[in-house]
Amino acid sequence: MSNEINFDAKSLVQLQSPNAPFIAIFESDEDLSVFYAVLPSVSDPKIVDQVILDLPNDHHDVAIRWNSSGERSALLINERIICVFDFKKKTTFYNELGPSIETTWSRQTLSFSTELSVEFGIDQFFKQPHLDEAIEVLKSDESQTNRLLFYKALLTSKLFVPITTQSSDDPNALIYTFPNNMDDEQIDFQGNLICSFTNSEVFNDQMGQHGLAFQKIFADFLCFQAQSFDDILAITVTSQSGHTVLITRNEFKLLALISQPQRLDTSTLLAELGHVFFDDVLDDSREIVVDYYTQHLQGQSLVRSGYYCQPSVDSSKPLFCLVVNSTAASDALTALVQQLKQSDMQQFCDCHVFSLSDIVAQALEKSKKPLKQNH
Repeated sequence: MSNEINFDAKSLVQLQSPNAPFIAIFESDEDLSVFYAVLPSVSDPKIVDQVILDLPNDHHDVAIRWNSSGERSALLINERIICVFDFKKKTTFYNELGPSIETTWSRQTLSFSTELSVEFGIDQFFKQPHLDEAIEVLKSDESQTNRLLFYKALLTSKLFVPITTQSSDDPNALIYTFPNNMDDEQIDFQGNLICSFTNSEVFNDQMGQHGLAFQKIFADFLCFQAQSFDDILAITVTSQSGHTVLITRNEFKLLALISQPQRLDTSTLLAELGHVFFDDVLDDSREIVVDYYTQHLQGQSLVRSGYYCQPSVDSSKPLFCLVVNSTAASDALTALVQQLKQSDMQQFCDCHVFSLSDIVAQALEKSKKPLKQNH
């Protein structure tokens, strides 16, 4: 590669450091893409290092960002840091260590970290398409399955919430709460709401115009904090498209569990999971289930125990949960599943078979009342 920058390239992005005499330039033309570290000069700008990039065909989103000191620049492609030039230490961070030109700069492997994203101010701009998609699916069909898939996406996500200070680094920052003015069947008394968003863009559209700053918090930890305040009724989560899902107070404990396993031993954690996800059903229908279990299932060698519960997910049917010693393929298991499918209990509850090794089975055994004790 020559030391000549093609300023007529099809794609050209350049940005000078705001605090130091350094320039970073990206050019892409035909099948060649290059990122340059440049020392400016009136007569002859000098390329001090360059990286020939192996990029996918869809590298349409290209940006260069400098850190606050103006001594390090990062190349972002499709919202990911690809390469970093450290002008002060004369070091290039990339996934290939061999330079393509004669240079005095050293090379180190680029390792992405939270610190790196914060340094270049990109942590606040990240998107969460998995969470946005889960919200869209739930809004189109508010089924029990889609609600659980939303929980799954939420527990690996961070939420943007309004705070009382101008900087999320301020130790005095508190989360804003808003008086409940929602007309929702799930919220029927006075209290406050936490309004959260899946990315900063949506936050700024709805909250930034009022001068509010945000803090990015893991969703499970936000629920863990919220459940300790009696006045917080719910958390709203607004997606990229502007659709909003409501997380009610009775869901806080469920979603907060992942934040506290380090404070719980395994047995206690399983019991907590069972208490959060299920309630024992103790109405008249329980006697029907007990009779069926006693007469048709209890004597089978494959069957370990049975439970009759109500899931915590709204609008779900009661569950008849049968715990078996093994769910390995067998004639006995096939016959058992067919027996449940043909039973009259399908009219008023859902029947599920769980292996003893399944976490749901273990949680049930630690927390719920069995239909009958096996002897």
